[in-house]
Amino acid sequence: MTRDAGLSGLEVEVRQLDPWVTRLADIRLKKQDQMELSVREASLFYNPDSLTIGKIGSLSLTGLDLRLSADAVRTPPGETGVEPSEPLEKLVGRFLEAPYLSHLRVRDSKLGLDWGKGSCRSEFFLKGDFHPEVARLILDGSILESSKGEGKPFQFRSKLDLMDEDGEIFLTADLEIPELGGVQSLVASLEGLVPDLPDDFKLLSGRLGVSASTRLAEDSLEDLFLEMNASGLGMKASGFKFNASNLLLFLSPQSPEEWEANAYANLDVDGQFSVTGCKASVRAKGPVYEVTTSANLIKTQGNLPPLEIEGLRLPVLDLTLPPAVPLGQEKEIHFDRVSYEDDMLTLMGGSMAFEMREEGSLAYLQLNPVDLNLGDIGFVDLGYYGLVDWGEFPKISRPQSIAVKRVMLGFESVLENLEMTLRTESLERILVDRIALEASGLGLELFPANLRVHVPDQNPQSPGFALSGATLRIPGENVTIEGLEGEILLESIEPLATKGSQTLSFAKVMIGELEVTEGNFTFRAEPDGTIVIESAQAGLWGGSVGLNESSFQLYGDDFRFNTVMESIDGQRITDLLEEVDVTIEGNFSGSVPFSNEGGKWDFSNGFLQLDPSSTAWLRYDAKGILSGGVAKGTREYEKMAMTEEALEDLKLDSMRIVFKVLEEERQVLISIKGERQTAKRKIVLDYRPNLIARLAEILELMNFSKIGL
Repeated sequence: MTRDAGLSGLEVEVRQLDPWVTRLADIRLKKQDQMELSVREASLFYNPDSLTIGKIGSLSLTGLDLRLSADAVRTPPGETGVEPSEPLEKLVGRFLEAPYLSHLRVRDSKLGLDWGKGSCRSEFFLKGDFHPEVARLILDGSILESSKGEGKPFQFRSKLDLMDEDGEIFLTADLEIPELGGVQSLVASLEGLVPDLPDDFKLLSGRLGVSASTRLAEDSLEDLFLEMNASGLGMKASGFKFNASNLLLFLSPQSPEEWEANAYANLDVDGQFSVTGCKASVRAKGPVYEVTTSANLIKTQGNLPPLEIEGLRLPVLDLTLPPAVPLGQEKEIHFDRVSYEDDMLTLMGGSMAFEMREEGSLAYLQLNPVDLNLGDIGFVDLGYYGLVDWGEFPKISRPQSIAVKRVMLGFESVLENLEMTLRTESLERILVDRIALEASGLGLELFPANLRVHVPDQNPQSPGFALSGATLRIPGENVTIEGLEGEILLESIEPLATKGSQTLSFAKVMIGELEVTEGNFTFRAEPDGTIVIESAQAGLWGGSVGLNESSFQLYGDDFRFNTVMESIDGQRITDLLEEVDVTIEGNFSGSVPFSNEGGKWDFSNGFLQLDPSSTAWLRYDAKGILSGGVAKGTREYEKMAMTEEALEDLKLDSMRIVFKVLEEERQVLISIKGERQTAKRKIVLDYRPNLIARLAEILELMNFSKIGL
C-alpha cells in the first residue's frame, strides 16, 4: 500500500502490541524527494470494544520530524485540489457527534520545509482533546529561519475550540505571538515561498493577540468576528517609525465585499507626535468605503513645534476602490481645543472646512471664525481660508488669507480689521505678502509686504522678521514708505524685546509731498517697553536728516528725539514759513532735540547753522517790518533801515539759529552775518535778533500744508 502511494523505506519497531496499547518506535517513511517522516516514539491507547468501532482513546507522538518539499504542498496551477465529498460543516459535525479520537499529544516535534531558495524549520507541541460536541486543539511552537536552527526563533501559541450547539457548529480561535520583531527576518528567509514585505516596511517589536469566532455553514463562515490586540507595537514605514502602546481592532465581515472594522490605538509617530485615544471606523459595502476617525488628544514633540489638539473629529469620508478623491465635496473637521507652546496659543471649540478642488493634492481650507488667545493677546473672530497643495506641505506656495475682527490686549482693543496674506516655506519660515490693519482709528497697509518670518522650533517666542523691499502705507495720513529692507530678531514676544541692535533701511518715505530717500535706522526694544533708536539717517532736501540716540515708549506717549541735519537746502526750510517770502541759497546743518514728557512737547538746547560756502545768499524783503516801529531820523531807525536794505540781497558769511532752554522760558537766538554791495555803498551786516517762543509757538509759524501735510 505504501508503495502504491509512492512511499518507500518504511521502517518501524514494534515495542508493544496488545488489546489496550500499541507502542511503536523509530518510524521512518519517505516519498521520493517530496517528504521524509520519522517518529521517535508513538503510543496508541484504546479499549478493545471501542477499537472495534474505530475509536481510539489517545494517540501520543514523541519526536515527530516531518520534512516536506514545497512542491509537495503546493497545488499545481489550474488545479483546485481535492473537492470534499460533503460540506465542511457536515464533516466537522459528524466528528463532533462521535469523535474517533479522544486525546492527541504531539511532543518534541519538528516540521521542516525545503524549497528552491532555502529552508526553514518549526518546533512545535500539539495537544488535542475531543469529546462529543466539544473539541479543542492547542498548537504552540516556534519557527526558525533555517533548518539548521540559525536565527532567532519566531514563537507562537494558538488554540482552536469547536462546539456543536443544537446542530450548529461554532468555532473560536486564539493566536498569540509574543514577539513580532522576528517577522521581518523570517519573511526574508522565506524568499520565494511567501510574498515579500514592502521595502519601506519593517516590524520592529510588539506582542500580538488575535481572537476569532464564527459559525460554520456549509463551506462558508457565518457571523465571523475578529479581534486583534497588539501592545508595544513598533514598526517602520515610509521612513517613519511608528509605536503603538495599545492597538485594538474589531472586524465584523458579512462577506468579502461587506464588512465593518473598528480600531482603537495610542500611537507615537517617529517621536514627533503622539495620538491618544485614536478611533478609526471603516464600513465597506462593495467598492465604497465609509471612514470615520477621531482622537482624544494629538500632541507633537521632538523637532516639531509643540502643538496639542483635543477632541479632534474628522468628517465621514466615502472612499472607493480603486481610490478616488471626491471632488467638490466640502467636509468639516471639528476640535474642542488647540494649544500651542504650552498654552502660549489656544483655540477653543471650532471647525475647519476643506474641499478637494482637482485631481491630485490641491485642497481649499477654511477656518470658520473663532476666538484665539495668544498669551495676554486675544483675537476675536479669527478666520482663515486658502488653497493648499498637500504634496508640497509644509511648503505652501499659494497665498493664504487670515482676517481678525479685533485684537485685544487684556480688556483693551488695540487693533481692528486685521487682514493678512501669507505663504510658507516650511513650518519655521513664513512669507507674508500683505498686512492691513486699523490702530486707534488709523489704517495701515504693508503691501507688498515681502516679509519673511522665521519661528525657531527650539524657541518659538524668539521669531525673526526679514523685510525685502516692502512698502508701508498709511492712507489716512498720506504716508508711504517704500523699499523697506532689513531683519529684526526678537529675544521675546512677551515682553517685546529684541536681540540687541537691529537695523532697517528704506528707499523712500513720502509724507504728502515731502520725500525722504535712502534711509536707515538702528534700534533696540527693551523689555520695559522702551524703544531706543541708536541712530537714524536719510536723504532730505539735498542733504540728510537723522537721529542720534533717541527713545520713545511703546505703550505710552513719551519720547525724546535728538534730530540731526546735514547740508539741508535752506530754501526748503524757509518755504515752510507762513506768509514770509525769503530766498536762501545755501545748506544748513545742526542738531535740535525734541521731546514729549508728561504730555508737554518741547525742544532742548540745539542749533542750526549755515554750511561754509562762497555762494551762500539771502534775499528777504522785510517791507519795513524791522524799521516800522522805530522813529524816523533816529540812529536805531537808520540801523534797521540799513539791515532791511542788506537783507534784500545779502551775501551770507554765516547764519546760525540757536535754540536755548532757560528755566522758565525758551529762546531762539538768530545770528546773520554778511555784506551787500550796492552802487552807492557796501553794507556789512551782523544781525542778531532774539525770539522768546516755545515749540508750539514756533510750529504755528510753519505752514506744513505747503508740502502736503
